[in-house]
Amino acid sequence: MKFNERTLVHIAQSTENPVDQSGWLLKFNEEKKDKRTFQKCWCVLKENIFFYYDHGQPNASKEPLGAIILEGYRVEIVENSGRENLFAFKLDFGTSQYGLQLKSYTFAAENQVDMEK
Repeated sequence: MKFNERTLVHIAQSTENPVDQSGWLLKFNEEKKDKRTFQKCWCVLKENIFFYYDHGQPNASKEPLGAIILEGYRVEIVENSGRENLFAFKLDFGTSQYGLQLKSYTFAAENQVDMEK
């Protein structure tokens, strides 16, 4: 199934699809490989789509910063997140049929309970 940006924004803003889970997480900044920095973002899980927003909880007009379709992803606990007192996990798609590493995302919660949600 393919989604375009407009469809994902509609799903994110729609009240037809209930929110399964939402809350604050820290997203690993992949662009700064030398520094393991996390950016605080509001995250929303609707069915199998994980949306994240850059600043604060979304309102009816706010578009997500990103969306991850969780079909085929694995969730892995990250033992050493680079920061003390964070409970990190990775959404990992694994490798392609050609042996290439596919996109993964690392998030962290401030406590065990939030990570498990």
